[in-house]
Amino acid sequence: MINLFGKTKQLELDVKNYLCIVQKTGLIFNEAINEYIECEYDDFDKRVLDINELETKADTIKRNIKNKLYKNMLIPDARGDVWELIELLDRLIGVTEKVMENFSFEHPYIPEFIKRHFIKLAENSQKATDEVVNAVSAYLTNFTMVTDFINKIMFFEHEIDKIEDLLKKTIFSSDELKTLSHRIQLRYFTEQMALVSDFAERIAEKLSILVIKREI
Repeated sequence: MINLFGKTKQLELDVKNYLCIVQKTGLIFNEAINEYIECEYDDFDKRVLDINELETKADTIKRNIKNKLYKNMLIPDARGDVWELIELLDRLIGVTEKVMENFSFEHPYIPEFIKRHFIKLAENSQKATDEVVNAVSAYLTNFTMVTDFINKIMFFEHEIDKIEDLLKKTIFSSDELKTLSHRIQLRYFTEQMALVSDFAERIAEKLSILVIKREI
């Protein structure tokens, strides 16, 4: 991160810690959904508490970053860009937390014949989140590598789109689901899970613009 932050080591450390939290939310999300699908509800509830704690920690680090960013950052023109990335990452953490909380609140029943689709959604969401962390880190250290990570983010986002479409079609065509309300609830949670990759895509699009700006 020295390219942008120079000798401001504490700011560099704060950003690294923030990215670490983003990565952990992806890991927790994947593990939590798998535990929910396997009806390990006590373990799932612990994951919800874990992600709540991470979100609180992220808020503290975010405030520290903002304070240091506008006091110490080596390249003033990049302050707004870095802060916008932090805000987008914050929303990614937030939507991940919200999806897990909604599972906890509504406790939807996931039939056996579509469990694998939800597992794949969670798995690809984690992969997209990992590549977001890699892309942002590369932007701050070696921005020539950012495009490679952006391509990976977009790949996993498209994979999730395909799974989402297939899952919706399966939900509304299967005779195993007896009520419309259950179909609608499952569609809702399908869309909720896909939101994680949607926010990853937004970050990728922002990074694409920032790379162009730095190349000009």
